[in-house]
Amino acid sequence: MSLCLLLPILESNNSQLTGLLSELELLAENGILHKQGINVDPVFVSRMRALHTNLQAQINTATRPFTLAVVGEFKAGKSTLLNALLGLHGEARLPTGVPPSTAKSIIISYRDEGMPSARIKWQDGTEEDTEWVRARNLIDHIWLEKHPEDMSTSERISDVTYFLKDPILTRLCLNDLPGPGAKNIRDTEVAYDKMKQADAILWCIGEVPTDTDVSFLNALSETSQKVIPIINIREDIPNRILRNDNEIKDIRDTVLKDFRQYFSSEFTEPLMVSAKMIEYERAKETPDEIMYEKYGFTGMLKVIQGFQQQAIDPEQSHRIRRIKGVSINLIEKLVSTSSLLEQDLKKELIKLGAARGSNEDRIIEICNITDLLRSEIRTLAKNTATELCRIVAGHAKAFVGDVLQVSNLPDLYAALTKSRTTMEKMLQERFEKEYLLLDKKPNWLDSLCNNFAEEVRAVIIPEWRAFWSRLSDEEIQRIELAHPGLTFNSLPDSLIKAMIDVVMRVVSILGIAGVLAAVPGGQIIDAVGVVGVIILSLIKDPLESSRRRAINSVELQTDSLSYDIRDNLLNAGMEGNSVIANKIRDIVLLDIDITDKAKTTLSDLTNHVSMYVENAREHIEALKGKK
Repeated sequence: MSLCLLLPILESNNSQLTGLLSELELLAENGILHKQGINVDPVFVSRMRALHTNLQAQINTATRPFTLAVVGEFKAGKSTLLNALLGLHGEARLPTGVPPSTAKSIIISYRDEGMPSARIKWQDGTEEDTEWVRARNLIDHIWLEKHPEDMSTSERISDVTYFLKDPILTRLCLNDLPGPGAKNIRDTEVAYDKMKQADAILWCIGEVPTDTDVSFLNALSETSQKVIPIINIREDIPNRILRNDNEIKDIRDTVLKDFRQYFSSEFTEPLMVSAKMIEYERAKETPDEIMYEKYGFTGMLKVIQGFQQQAIDPEQSHRIRRIKGVSINLIEKLVSTSSLLEQDLKKELIKLGAARGSNEDRIIEICNITDLLRSEIRTLAKNTATELCRIVAGHAKAFVGDVLQVSNLPDLYAALTKSRTTMEKMLQERFEKEYLLLDKKPNWLDSLCNNFAEEVRAVIIPEWRAFWSRLSDEEIQRIELAHPGLTFNSLPDSLIKAMIDVVMRVVSILGIAGVLAAVPGGQIIDAVGVVGVIILSLIKDPLESSRRRAINSVELQTDSLSYDIRDNLLNAGMEGNSVIANKIRDIVLLDIDITDKAKTTLSDLTNHVSMYVENAREHIEALKGKK
């Protein structure tokens, strides 16, 4: 398989995965699912995001120059090895002995005409062309100790690229990576990622390998890079004292015994190299070729030249095999993770369907409760209206008896002949003030209405508290997510006063007091009109029969008004109930609306995950099928 066949498959998968992850992140931000108590498992999303990053890295690897990564523990001599290999001296030397606290990824590439000598890539993704010396100083711990003002700038560096016109770099680039144990965890992560992206690994060994080397090389378990072990024989250059042979043998034996599985197949022995001696020899005007051979420079060049030949292979078969193998592994993991995510999403869809049905049942229950309360409030309204009319009828009878006296008749008749309306108003005001005593606050009518409101509260609140208590934990959770701060106690308590205020306001608007005050006035006026023509008769009490008829009429009128008053009180009570019922209905309807939106959103997301899984499986088959 060539790159022109490999890349479209990887880019298609990567594009779909990018869209899916963006959708997941957008859902997390808008909170639609959260309000329904649904959270996409962050473990899945985190795992998918990490796999997505690694897949993108493979795409980047497929399109970038052939890369040799130089790895090894702190002070193993990696930078010294590169200085020796490239013949870097003086200010051009790469910093050596860089402690883990300041270690950065260093890339060395070929320098074409017009290119800068160095480029810094910052952790925010931006890049800056600069001078070699400045880039070198910002990652050199000796410089930073003398110039602490540059430390904060150094900490923002992701990696540094040096551009060098050297024949070794014409077909490949070198990547000096931080060793295990970097204090900045991001530097270690960058080193692991870049090592996986490299086409081959130069493993620089300065001491007997440890567990950290094992963990470092284990990062290659998913890839198939060639690992070339290089034992760096460190020595005291001024005195040319080489390391003790027994130490070198111990390092070699451990490397062959415990790490052979990581080596490229053509290497049965580690390369023995004295990086410092090679660097020392290359600094001479006329290097000694025998010394090159003795200290491993010749053997190391042969290895580099072999990789240069691989780099000019138009098919780059080794790189493609490795990228294909890694990509298949990554996509298979993405399929597995996405399938688990799809199963979770389908379970949540079932829960949303059940929640929708539960909410519909709650709306029906609210209507049933309202009907039940209407019946109970009607009884309360009837009792209150009956009591109210009984009191008014008693006062009205007394008023009729007191007013319809012979001694009052001339005045009454005189008033009537002037204006019936004025006389009716006068009687109403007198009845209200002297008999009903409504000008005093609070009065018996206020007390009666207050009692009615309290009775309504005593009927309404327990029913809605009981309704609220029947809600499931899942319903309560959704409601509290949609209505922050709304709890079982605060719902009815916050509405009780509002409910009573509504009842009292409606009762007041109905003008019950004014209606009742007019009850005896009309009867008196009618009686005066009847007896006016016989005012001078010899009848001992010409108003007796009129009083009797007026009182009977008052009783009939108050009985008739009791029905209107009952209905008015019922309306007042039901309006009070509506304060709570409508609030609860709005909450449930909002929950239904949120549930429907969440269900639609979740259904779309599930379909997208399913489509990605299906397409990813096709990508795997395509990668496996094309040789």
